[in-house]
Amino acid sequence: MKKLVLLTLLISTIFTSCSSDDDNNGITEANLIGKWQHTNSIENGEEAILDECDLMDTIEFKANNVITTMTFYTNIVVENSQTTTTCKEDSSETGKWSLSGEIVTNVFENEPYTGKVLELTNTTLKIEYTDEYKDQEGNTVTDTHIDTYKRI
Repeated sequence: MKKLVLLTLLISTIFTSCSSDDDNNGITEANLIGKWQHTNSIENGEEAILDECDLMDTIEFKANNVITTMTFYTNIVVENSQTTTTCKEDSSETGKWSLSGEIVTNVFENEPYTGKVLELTNTTLKIEYTDEYKDQEGNTVTDTHIDTYKRI
């Protein structure tokens, strides 16, 4: 009888340790909150070449569902045959964000952008965005972007 009770306890422990939280792979609002720095982009299956300024771009998910982004561009100045390259702030936006399952929706100036969170760990955030539009011939074109960030 003791063996049966121990076996039952062991089985119940295994099943209770596999909670439904495991189904979302850690994709929760609490885990998403934080400041993230851009590290990689894949556009339509090909890795994009990011310069040092692109790698300064950040996205911050705040606890009050406010999102802020900051992007940078490469500023090249040629003076007296000398070229100087610096990173300059391109834009800073503030909006709202929400998370439903693995779908994150960011709203800037009443324009929603949705993405699928592919990976969310303590150090890595990977989001896939899909854009559909009509080309000049009227054909539907789908672009897929996968952006990877590190927590800072």
